[in-house]
Amino acid sequence: MRLTGVHHVTLSVTDLDGTATWYRDVLGFEDMLRYRNDSIGGMCHIVTHPYIDGFILSFMQWDAPNGTPFDEHALGLDHLSFGVGDRAALEAWRQRLDNQNVDYSITELPELSVLVLRDPDNIQLELCTSIVSEEDRGTIDEAGRIRLPES
Repeated sequence: MRLTGVHHVTLSVTDLDGTATWYRDVLGFEDMLRYRNDSIGGMCHIVTHPYIDGFILSFMQWDAPNGTPFDEHALGLDHLSFGVGDRAALEAWRQRLDNQNVDYSITELPELSVLVLRDPDNIQLELCTSIVSEEDRGTIDEAGRIRLPES
């Protein structure tokens, strides 16, 4: 059996309106749906991005949150990373964040360049561009197994 992609990611947030606004204004997401789910005790706001086909990002604001702030060192989500294409696209994002006074850092690794920022709940987000050459990438065989290049 094959997986066909990532359907959605849901982030728990403290301020549903503020978070949805931030993701729209800073990262260009667009509103899709908002609803209340009484069976689990929370409000959900769903967004999509015009350049990420089929990906859904949702935010949950719980009626009774545990009050613990996000910490990537705790078990669970470490960070959420979005691909941006190439270095020119990463530079365009850097300029956009500068224009919006959004704090970020840049990490250059042999495999990729990463622009790291945090959302209103301090969840670490990354904007990444791969710089690994095609010949250095693994391939997927007929059975869905990853075959890494010979060293």
